[in-house]
Amino acid sequence: MDWKSEIRAALRDAVKEQLLDAAVQCTVKSVDKAAGLLVATGLRDGTDYHNVRVAAAPDAGGVGLLVWPVVGSAVTLAPLDGLDTMMFVAQVSEVEAYELVLANGVSLRLTPAGHLELNGTAHGGLVQVAQLTAKLVRLEAAVNVLKVQMAAHTHVLVTPAAALFPAA
Repeated sequence: MDWKSEIRAALRDAVKEQLLDAAVQCTVKSVDKAAGLLVATGLRDGTDYHNVRVAAAPDAGGVGLLVWPVVGSAVTLAPLDGLDTMMFVAQVSEVEAYELVLANGVSLRLTPAGHLELNGTAHGGLVQVAQLTAKLVRLEAAVNVLKVQMAAHTHVLVTPAAALFPAA
């Protein structure tokens, strides 16, 4: 070991207890989607980590890809500032929902039910395949009934009144 490595090792040993692990394994206690924060409990020592960011970027205004973990699932927290005063979710074991928010305000969310929501739930999801398929099957059945009725229909000829009663 050269003298530089020895100095590094000595400095590392001197401050070792003051350094934090780069990542902390936790369990999610609660999620605040409106604030983009969660509370997690450390698996090793039971420490509660409050105000943990779901997104690492603090001033993005919710823009980006947000991965919402399931309450009770395992997550890995990482420090933003080198200390444990500001943590963010680096990894999740179970995902409740994904949400992509663009800078122009457009949002796309994938829900646990498998629905895609564009700009919230006002549209009822983008395409709900099961419901659309059921409606198309009903529509096809109604069209087939009309086709059968039209094929069986015969026109009745009506004799004009002038032919029955010739002019005098």
